[in-house]
Amino acid sequence: MKQVADLGASRYGGAMKTNFSYNIMFATLITLLFLALGCTAHNAESVEGIYEAATMSNGAEALFYKYEAVQSFSNGVAAVCLDGKWGFIDETGSETISCQYDYVQPFSEELAAFMLGDWNTAAKWGFVDKKGELFTPLTYDCAEDFSNGLAAANIGAESYNNVYVGGKWGFVDKQGEATIPFIYGQLYQIDTNDGSGQRMGFSDGAAAVCLDGKWGFINEANEIVVPFGKYDYVCPFYNGMAQVAQNGKFGFINTSGRETVPCRYDWAGRFSEGLAAVGICELGRFKYGFVDEAGRIAVPIEYDAIGASYSAEPNVIYEGFSEGRIAVSVGAYEYEDDGSYYDGKWGFIDETGRHVF
Repeated sequence: MKQVADLGASRYGGAMKTNFSYNIMFATLITLLFLALGCTAHNAESVEGIYEAATMSNGAEALFYKYEAVQSFSNGVAAVCLDGKWGFIDETGSETISCQYDYVQPFSEELAAFMLGDWNTAAKWGFVDKKGELFTPLTYDCAEDFSNGLAAANIGAESYNNVYVGGKWGFVDKQGEATIPFIYGQLYQIDTNDGSGQRMGFSDGAAAVCLDGKWGFINEANEIVVPFGKYDYVCPFYNGMAQVAQNGKFGFINTSGRETVPCRYDWAGRFSEGLAAVGICELGRFKYGFVDEAGRIAVPIEYDAIGASYSAEPNVIYEGFSEGRIAVSVGAYEYEDDGSYYDGKWGFIDETGRHVF
């Protein structure tokens, strides 16, 4: 499950203490100014209340470090944590749902998953609407966000250090009905559209699921798109294509399950702007190029590194082309395991393989 780190000195380093002092001074001056002008704090009856929230001249509400942790706004509200409990505020800073839950997911499609109980004990999950009304009973041992009217949920999972293990996964609709039964041992995580993290669910109308130890794909009607066990390894769909592997070699399938890029490469990235990076290993060294969705080689497999001179993944990058260009290198060699390189020269190519600079 996604977690949100507390906002604190670890994020800002040594500047946190100094900035905090300035913010205290600023908040004190604002408080004195409001009192001198006879202004009152919004819904506040004490100096402490004024410190926490004050109505500004433009009508907006300013919050002064009231919450221990926060999440980004989604569907017009943001999750906040106060005294170890989570709730939601709207864009004016007003609490629309009081801080009463042990954890929450962001709102998605007007519903939010929430948890009651300790992460490492018998916690239960359910869904709540923006009025704070319980939408489904607390029957799940884990639950994810809604997407296209469905949310992944688990029955029987156990949590170890905030990581859920075991149980069976299925999908529920907005009526609380299990439209896809709880029979799957694992679901593959996919990136969220807003880049905020990962969730379990469907992408491009299909979900990578594991049944009896074998991976395959199903659609939102629980129909099998790719048979279980056909591939040794699968990834979720991105931009209409999914990585798959057979006998240690990688290729791609489209959303109908047809293998358009044969499993012949030693490594493969994701499709972006119609192309995907692929790699072939010879004598322990990789060479990289790009293929199109029909499996044709669009950029020759001749580069020693692609993407950037520094990457979290050695010699490769998953995102691929951006704005029609990508960085490539001839002669670059990975330095140990930190993803940095030495030697070699770098430049940029376009989607035809032409060197642009």
